Amino acid sequence: MIPTFSEFRRSKLTRDQVRTFSYVLRVIALGRLPGEQSISRRVALTRFLAALILSSALWYYVTDQQNPVVKSQPYTLFVNYQHVPKGLAIRRQVTTVTVSARGLQDTVNSSQQLIPVADLSNVSTSAREATVPITIQGGRPGVEYTSVPNTVTVRLEPVVSKTVPVNFNAGPITPPTLIVPGQDISPKVITVSGPADEVSHVASATVSAPTTTLSPPNPDTTTFPYRFTSVPILQDRQGHQITSTDLSTGNVRVTVSLQVEVQLQIKTLTVAPIIPFGPPFGYQLDGVQQRPQTVTVFGPPETVSTLKVIPTLPILLQNVTKSMTITTHLDLQGLGPNIIIYNPQKRSAAPSQSNQSGPPWSVYVQISKSKVADALAATVKTSHLGHNLQAQTTPRYASVYVTGPYLVIAALGPLSANVDLAGLGPGVYDLKPTVALPRSLGNYSISPALIHVVIKAKPK
Repeated sequence: MIPTFSEFRRSKLTRDQVRTFSYVLRVIALGRLPGEQSISRRVALTRFLAALILSSALWYYVTDQQNPVVKSQPYTLFVNYQHVPKGLAIRRQVTTVTVSARGLQDTVNSSQQLIPVADLSNVSTSAREATVPITIQGGRPGVEYTSVPNTVTVRLEPVVSKTVPVNFNAGPITPPTLIVPGQDISPKVITVSGPADEVSHVASATVSAPTTTLSPPNPDTTTFPYRFTSVPILQDRQGHQITSTDLSTGNVRVTVSLQVEVQLQIKTLTVAPIIPFGPPFGYQLDGVQQRPQTVTVFGPPETVSTLKVIPTLPILLQNVTKSMTITTHLDLQGLGPNIIIYNPQKRSAAPSQSNQSGPPWSVYVQISKSKVADALAATVKTSHLGHNLQAQTTPRYASVYVTGPYLVIAALGPLSANVDLAGLGPGVYDLKPTVALPRSLGNYSISPALIHVVIKAKPK
């Protein structure tokens, strides 16, 4: 029994099996069946047609198994607009479409360069809107391509040109010590071309000052020229930048010639010595004298006007025990940028830098020993008492009031208030005591000022 086409598809016959079956069919169609001596022309023709139909079905089956008809996954492609009428520009056009391909598997899957094309060659130059079909270029023969959408509607605008003035935006010049009192622009107008609706928004073109730092050719220069070339920026009537890619200025570049002036303000500042800590214990700082006392600076007026003093770097006195001149440096961190300092020692000017110290500066510090006033206890003692006499004093202790260097007072040992009894015999006396002190302590006083003394003969 001959199998049906669906049975062939389910059986998954190999190519060799199909060739063998085809051969059998040809034998059946053209040969004789067992027992037949001869066949008529009609029977032979009938069998030949049957064999042809079965062979065609087998060929379709094998082809469908080895290289089936498939549909590709849809993919997005950019539309290529061609033959746009002269003097017109496309506005608000569809930029992408979705393309699918249907055909034999080995054809659909092969590499290809498909281009969706919208051909505007039949659109009138007076048209302002047109709907054109999408055709696919770069496809392979025998493959069916579909595009979604299959047409695109575009709005057309006439291409126009107009001239607009070129302005120079000086903006903030760096450094701020520079000003631009005059400039010259060439060309002073430029031509802008593009769709009419976009060209109508353009009011002017602007060239801005360079963002790089300008510098005079030498420190003594007060005016100097500066020239640069730049691409103008299109702006609308509100001064907003227009960044449309449909507008063209013909790649024109504008040359700006500036006349630059150096603007400075000069000011004299007091130098303020910074002493975070005093001298060591027992010493005192009596005075500070910076040499010189002022410094001259110049720079941008808005910065110089805010300066009051210029400090030194911290001066450390922890180990200083005598008056001396200390060399330090000016502290420039609080001055701000673009401040120029005049150094009188070198007769030169140097820009301030926030991460460096300024020129050296001399500061004289006057150091002395600390002076204090203190009350010290002293034991009342007698001297030069006569033979066989004894003395009794009242009170037994006195207070000694001294003023002088702390270190000298601190170094004093126990004090004695001495009462001299030379030449005195038995009796009652009120005598003035004395205390032996270093000369650096100067005058002193004792309380009480008089010591009550009773002198008696020793008992026998």
